[in-house]
Amino acid sequence: MTSFHDRYQAFENGAIHLYVDESQREDLDTEIFLDVNLTHYPLRDYKNIWSDLNTIVKEYGKITQRNKKKDEAHLNKHALHLIRLYLMCLDILEKQEINTYRGADLPLLMSIRNGEYMLDDGTFRPEFLKWWMNLKSVWTMQRNILHCLKSQITSGLKILQWK
Repeated sequence: MTSFHDRYQAFENGAIHLYVDESQREDLDTEIFLDVNLTHYPLRDYKNIWSDLNTIVKEYGKITQRNKKKDEAHLNKHALHLIRLYLMCLDILEKQEINTYRGADLPLLMSIRNGEYMLDDGTFRPEFLKWWMNLKSVWTMQRNILHCLKSQITSGLKILQWK
């Protein structure tokens, strides 16, 4: 709307004011409103204004609908992938192998995807969050251990180079 305001905010034959406010429709939270006061305004120029307004409404619709896609099914799927990736990281750190097939973890992962850990308000159950934090702390601890080992090996190699 900035470019619209730059072009049409104030002019000799009236004014146009665009603003976002609470919608009176039940299916919308907010929508764009328009206050117009035009006199003796060329229809050709008004056609350009109308075209810009149509573009603004289309773009606003895209912006306001973007976050509605994240329904419970999508959030559960994201949670599943997050846990799966952490489990893969632990395999890499503990076993030094990449295991993309998660057969043993499949019942847990599918229960996450099916929403068994999600509450009615869209948040996750406390035991899921506790499990997640534990998994995250194990991964962080192992990563720190590997970092320390790497530092010691690097230091050892430098000492051997000096001898």
